[in-house]
Amino acid sequence: MPEKSNSITLSLGLSNFRLAAELLYLSSDDSYSSADRINVGDLIEIDRTLYAHWALYIGDGNVIHLVGEDDQDIPDTEYAIVKEARLVDVAANSYVRVNNKEVPAKERKLTPFDSETTVANAKQFVGCRVEYNMLTRNCEHYLTEWKYGKAWSDQATVAMNAIKTLKKDSSSAGHAFLVNGLNTLLNSPGAINTPSSPLFPRSPSVSISSTSSTGSQTEPNNA
Repeated sequence: MPEKSNSITLSLGLSNFRLAAELLYLSSDDSYSSADRINVGDLIEIDRTLYAHWALYIGDGNVIHLVGEDDQDIPDTEYAIVKEARLVDVAANSYVRVNNKEVPAKERKLTPFDSETTVANAKQFVGCRVEYNMLTRNCEHYLTEWKYGKAWSDQATVAMNAIKTLKKDSSSAGHAFLVNGLNTLLNSPGAINTPSSPLFPRSPSVSISSTSSTGSQTEPNNA
């Protein structure tokens, strides 16, 4: 008689990666489990292969996220623009999943705002230019702050630790190092477009602004 397994499955509150259109379709059908559905106020992780882009779901297939002047995930300046867009357009060919970062939040003893408050926190910045740095103020920082009231980025923490070993002396230098490195990889002849790797433009290459941003953050719209 086979021995019973004593293994325990740990739920991290994560759904499977799917194409955005599939996730939205599943969410419209009540026959699917809640783990496969997207709700207003959810954080959406978008797999860009080498990094994750983040967006906040606000309903009707729309999200709020941060982009550069040319709608790129990683701005080539020290500021980003908060925009509302269709999830399928933001994700393009990349896979997405709901990831409300519940475990990291619990480790920080944080509880989420309700969905209405979370969306309101984000909507007040739509159309604004805000401070951006891949290590200290990226899209993940903004979304966790809107949902939990405290900003953090797990992928930035990993990158920061790696950069410290290279003795980069500031977050600005580290930001430049990361952007240039990603640009080199994404525009290399061997880089291909796959369902989890969006159609990154081959040219022009991402460049780092040599001047500081004129303002770190535009005041939010109060309307």
